Amino acid sequence: MIGLNGPVTVRRARFRCVKTGAFEYPLDRELDLPPHEVTVSLGRRALRLATHMSFATLQEELCYQHEVRLSDTILDRLMQAAGGVAEQDRSTSAATLTALPNGVVREEHVLAKEPLARPKRLYVSCDVVMYPTRYRQEENGKKRLVYQEMKCGTVVWQEGTKVWHKRVLSSREEPDRFGLSLWELAVRCGMLQADEVIFISDGGTWCDTVARNHFPDATRILDWYHLSEHNLGGGPCAPRRRRGDAWLGVAVSYAPGGVERNGFVALSAAESHRPRQHNAVTGSGGVGRADRIPGVTAGDHGLRGVSGKRAT
Repeated sequence: MIGLNGPVTVRRARFRCVKTGAFEYPLDRELDLPPHEVTVSLGRRALRLATHMSFATLQEELCYQHEVRLSDTILDRLMQAAGGVAEQDRSTSAATLTALPNGVVREEHVLAKEPLARPKRLYVSCDVVMYPTRYRQEENGKKRLVYQEMKCGTVVWQEGTKVWHKRVLSSREEPDRFGLSLWELAVRCGMLQADEVIFISDGGTWCDTVARNHFPDATRILDWYHLSEHNLGGGPCAPRRRRGDAWLGVAVSYAPGGVERNGFVALSAAESHRPRQHNAVTGSGGVGRADRIPGVTAGDHGLRGVSGKRAT
């Protein structure tokens, strides 16, 4: 066994059941030893560091701090065990909330525990990441990796004027069930006590479902990266890319400090320069003003601070 002070050897008797063939170590139960090769204290430290860095950096840090080395296999086994318990807890909590009526009863159930914070402004966002699995599929005579979709949610708030805090949630469940878990996390982070709640997403259908069903009163912001990618990149407006690029150039020239600094000002200023028959924002002729774009909010938010891939 490996602990914060290095390897620890525990000699104990092993017994084997003649019926099931399973092995038993009575001393493990007596000493309350962990089921894996890592002590509880070292496991907790590794799990904590793994939320901030990769396995390679984590291994260097453990070696530097404690002169302890953990292989990728041991770390993976530790993460799988802890992650499985965390996912089961989340799923159980979501099932409990689903059985409760929407409204005060559900809120009181979550608020039985004191909120983590009471922020003035709370940010909630959700997105999807694609990850490779161990599975393969046949395609054109070749075996290719099978990718699966993982839904991710983030709750962010600022303490005072300096320290930022973040809580992250991930799951492969359906949008509505995932949205309920994200709502619970936001409530635990002080959403019901916050003066303002902002929901940021890429405008995808499932993100819209989460926002409408679980955050209907939140201010919604469509991030600039996905707005520009969808309409001026490879999205529905690709055949009209040349006109879109020209419109974007005008938008950039009107934005103080560039589009990334204030995308909403850029959209509004460039509105009059767009061809009348083509809406470079939606790909059609349906929106007359930039401040009526679904998900784009004016005021002191606009698209400020939500630029590039940093939005996700």
